Amino acid sequence: MFIQNVAFAVLFYAGTIFMINDLGLSGRDVFIAVFAMLFGAMLAGQANSNGPDIGKAITAAIKIFKIIDTPS
Repeated sequence: MFIQNVAFAVLFYAGTIFMINDLGLSGRDVFIAVFAMLFGAMLAGQANSNGPDIGKAITAAIKIFKIIDTPS
């Protein structure tokens, strides 16, 4: 949780700096960008944890299709 909160703080700080320097960003733009980055990172982490299971599923599907394709 500490890392997640630090990431929020850093991203909001950077967004504030961008808003102060008149780069054309509004508060809404900063919130959208921060949440898109954080949710994208969290979903990528969850998808990465399923990697070994996906490999096993592909192997199982290949075995099943070999059994189905075997002439009787």
